[in-house]
Amino acid sequence: MRAIERKMAVLEFVRRRQLCATREIVETLGIPKVTAHRLLTELQSEELLEKIHGGVRATSTSRARRNFNRRLSENADAKREIARRALQLVQPGSAVFLDASTTCLQLARELARADGPPCAIVSDSSTLVHELCGCAHLRIVCTGGELNHELNLLAGALALETISQLNFSQAFVSAGGASLQHGATTWETDIAANVRAVRARAARIYLLADASKFAKVAPHTIAPLTEFDAVIVDAGLPETLRADLIGAGVKILG
Repeated sequence: MRAIERKMAVLEFVRRRQLCATREIVETLGIPKVTAHRLLTELQSEELLEKIHGGVRATSTSRARRNFNRRLSENADAKREIARRALQLVQPGSAVFLDASTTCLQLARELARADGPPCAIVSDSSTLVHELCGCAHLRIVCTGGELNHELNLLAGALALETISQLNFSQAFVSAGGASLQHGATTWETDIAANVRAVRARAARIYLLADASKFAKVAPHTIAPLTEFDAVIVDAGLPETLRADLIGAGVKILG
């Protein structure tokens, strides 16, 4: 098992159990104790779980809210830059899907302005839907589904069923990581499932990725970068990496 697969296995085990001893992780997953402690420390530093005396527990709802707010503030200028670029692609009368990422939340805020294009917005984000409620020029559709408190994501069978019945002029999504080798990647199986369902219903799909995403790889591949109509980036993307992406057939906007 690769290191990233072990890390994901530990995280999923803790989330299923909610509270467990380190010994249970070692025995159930068959990994050395020292490895388990290292992975738990890494996951805690990423605020994906909480270490307690003798064990670990899943991230609490209140902490999940803090984590979401922290992610929203990270690379905020880059996310706003990307959102403004993405806004230029939205045409009046479009049916647009926005995922539950903080970058798409920034795009939603651009669309919410009084001078934004009138269009239909479909989202699997409870936060995004709430923020757009008062926008008379936007028609809002919520996918429904089971709420993931940490991500403010609506997922599961209901969300997938709703997505499967809709058509999108454009879809804007983000990811936990992006690379030529692994494509757009995520830590969350629910995110991967939702975005794959959206890809099947979207005329065009765009990946929103600030420069920091290109230094990360998560376990679940959503899609190769070449399968997006474009990857919308900020000015912080290194020129050498930009050239490599374009040379590999990835369309870059930004």
